[in-house]
Amino acid sequence: MKLDDLPAKYQDQARPQLAVVGGQLVLPGKPGVLVASDAVEEESALHEDIRKLCQLRGWLPLHGSMAHKSHRTEGEADFCCLLPGALVVFVECKTKEGKLSKAQQELAAWMRRLGHTMHVVRSAREFGEICDRAQKTGDIAGGSLSA
Repeated sequence: MKLDDLPAKYQDQARPQLAVVGGQLVLPGKPGVLVASDAVEEESALHEDIRKLCQLRGWLPLHGSMAHKSHRTEGEADFCCLLPGALVVFVECKTKEGKLSKAQQELAAWMRRLGHTMHVVRSAREFGEICDRAQKTGDIAGGSLSA
């Protein structure tokens, strides 16, 4: 996706900030400088990287506040991302050491029974690869649930 393909309200915000190379966020003009490491130390950094990647690609990330967990369904995925072609990707962000809570495991099992997958990602690269695969194949169930 080219920057000009983004909705107009996002073009000015995205232009000076980040670029996507091989599914990873990088600094413009410095393709070797990765913004997101392969696995994050802080989950909030991964949330921000995913929001930026969605913004750059014109996807819609639905995301609740990390500070207000009581306003969310217990075990709910961090992101519900809407991609072109009526694709919906559910994403749970974890640090490199993070594990799913019991509530998250239970919700993920319920989702599987309904034909959905909660993708556990530890980097923006992983997230980008899942979404790229979904767009190419229409398959969003690729087994990435692990924690």
